[in-house]
Amino acid sequence: PLVIIKLFSCIFNFVMAIAGLLLASTLGEHRIEQKILLYALLLLNPITVLNAAAWGQCDAMYTVFCILALYGIGCNFSNKKHWYATGDGICFLCAIAFCFKLQAVFLLPVLGLLLVKQKTNLIKLIHFFWIPVMYIISCIPMFLAGRSFKNMISLYLGQAGRKYGSLTMNYPNLYSLIGSGSESAYQGYFYFGLLMAFFIL
Repeated sequence: PLVIIKLFSCIFNFVMAIAGLLLASTLGEHRIEQKILLYALLLLNPITVLNAAAWGQCDAMYTVFCILALYGIGCNFSNKKHWYATGDGICFLCAIAFCFKLQAVFLLPVLGLLLVKQKTNLIKLIHFFWIPVMYIISCIPMFLAGRSFKNMISLYLGQAGRKYGSLTMNYPNLYSLIGSGSESAYQGYFYFGLLMAFFIL
C-alpha cells in the first residue's frame, strides 16, 4: 500500500513539471533549452523527489492544480478563452488544490487581487463557492467510510491553529543552525524569522 501511495505522488511530479512548462509558455518562454532546464529543475529538485518518493506527501498534487490555475490566469490575459481561463475554471482548479492540502490558500491573495481589480472582471465573489462545494464533495467517500462530518469540516481549522513549537520539522534550513529542541529557541527566533521572511518577500 505504501508503494501505491507514493507512486501517485511520483506520477504527479511529472505532471507538475509539464504544468510548469505550460505556465512558462504563457509568460513568453518558448526556447527549447530553457524549457528543458525548467522541466529538469521541477522534476529533479531534491525536495520534489524526497517529498514524493521518501515522505509520500501530496504536495505535487495540490501544486499541479495551483500551477494550472495560474496558467488559466495567464491564458485569460493572453485572450485564450478556454474553460480553465474563466473565473469558474480558475477557482475550480484552486478548489481541487485546496481539497488536497491546506497550503493551497497561499494562492488566495492572487485571486483576491483579481477580485478587487475590476478592470479584468475575471474573478467574481460567486466563483469562490467552488472551494466549499468541492471540499464537501471530496469528504463524501470519508463520510461513507465512517468518519464524522464535523471532524472532516474542522480538520483544516485544527491544522491552522496547531502550535508546532519547533523552528524546523526535520528539514535542513536556516533554523537548523540555531537548533530547534528548546522552547526558548522557538520563542526567541520565531518572530524574528517571520519578520525577516516578510520583509524579504
